[in-house]
Amino acid sequence: MGDNGDPKILRSVTIDLGDLEGRIEKFLPKEAGPAKIRISCWSQGHPCSSPLDMSENELVNLLQRAIRAGILSPEFLKNLHSEFEI
Repeated sequence: MGDNGDPKILRSVTIDLGDLEGRIEKFLPKEAGPAKIRISCWSQGHPCSSPLDMSENELVNLLQRAIRAGILSPEFLKNLHSEFEI
């Protein structure tokens, strides 16, 4: 857990969406348990209450960054591959 009681961010990647930023984070939740994944929209360093709107290309870019950063696991890729025969 972070110093102020917030979840502890383990890894994070972002993409620039003009005035907004798309972000995928791997974090430890406040309550005990395994790490979780959060996908969110940010503006000027603060999370937005609005949904994260992006193109397919921007989504692919964000997912690629998350995979390279180790946020999305090899098991995730294996499951995705087996489900869609990619």
